[in-house]
Amino acid sequence: MTSTQQVIQRFVDKHPRDSARIVGGLSREQAGALLASLETPFAARLVEHVDGALAAASLETMDPTAAATITSALPLRVATAAIRRMSEAPREALLEALSAERATRLRTLLDFAPGTAGALMEPEALAISEDTTAGEALARVRSYADNVAHYLYVTDVGKLKGAVSLRQLLAAPADATLSSIMASSPAALSPHESLEAVLAHPGWMQLVALPVVDDQGTFLGALRFSTVRRLERELQQALGRRHSPQTGRALAELFGLAVSGAMEWPTALLGSAEGGKS
Repeated sequence: MTSTQQVIQRFVDKHPRDSARIVGGLSREQAGALLASLETPFAARLVEHVDGALAAASLETMDPTAAATITSALPLRVATAAIRRMSEAPREALLEALSAERATRLRTLLDFAPGTAGALMEPEALAISEDTTAGEALARVRSYADNVAHYLYVTDVGKLKGAVSLRQLLAAPADATLSSIMASSPAALSPHESLEAVLAHPGWMQLVALPVVDDQGTFLGALRFSTVRRLERELQQALGRRHSPQTGRALAELFGLAVSGAMEWPTALLGSAEGGKS
């Protein structure tokens, strides 16, 4: 890795929003080349902050395997937003290059309109059958901790029956079945509800995550309130962002150097850019 690439990665890490603004001025081929030159965590951080249309266009120009590597490092909601905007052929090529598990999760989210509960939910949220004991469920929680959205969802042949908080699970006797300790018929979201409707749902007054179920009551996933609020804040910030013209010029030159493959790094530019704020 060149010194220029190292500096760019440091800027992407510390100033992702400024970096994204400058990348917004590049062509799709230049942006794709830049992403391909970065290590995966930094490329993913940059994709997470750039405009969704450019993210999609940039991924389209890349080798599907390289694009899949970056996509795998993105939060599901960000990956879904980018892939949704890709044209059909490169989208399918990217999905085929992903692991089967990741591709299945993304295809599930892509089935729903953008901005709906179905598109924002976590389809991997842990759900366990109602005849499972608390001890068995706790073992599952330990094995799949990343898939627990505050609650353990209880199902019967895929249908949502109830929910158990982690606190309840820890306090329950190991041999108690989930059906005996769960809260039955929890508040739930339809996958087709808009962001506005999701925010207004009364279930948030008591819960920090809500299950998402279809018209037949089939459990599809869960949506955390923190996810909804974060998206709301991001939308507000996107409307009100401002940045320094001096920082913008410095970063523009920085990314221009990266795309052109330049090896020299101007000392004055380095000092100017390192003084910038996101």
